Amino acid sequence: MGRYLNWFSLFRLYRHVLVDRLVADSKAQGFNPVLLTPALVDYDEWLYEDVDPSPLPRQMVVMDRISQCMAKAKSGPVVHGYMGFDPLRGVAFRKGKSRVSSLATANSALM
Repeated sequence: MGRYLNWFSLFRLYRHVLVDRLVADSKAQGFNPVLLTPALVDYDEWLYEDVDPSPLPRQMVVMDRISQCMAKAKSGPVVHGYMGFDPLRGVAFRKGKSRVSSLATANSALM
């Protein structure tokens, strides 16, 4: 039970803290990570709700800032995040049922 509570407690941490913990855990196991590739996943349309506290475009900005900070650091791995693209959200946006365009978010991530 303690393992599950520990796992659930990770959801309340800031993303940059999660990156630091992942690096520390990897080093404790004898690995020296040089690249981390977290993936942002877009489940909003599949779950029939828009996530207001942390929408995908805002998550993209946060991951970009983490990537930039890690790139400037003298030690530690590089962080290269992957942007989630949901074609269902694109359909919902064109039909006026979603406030966010997947294509516009992906284009913004590339820029």
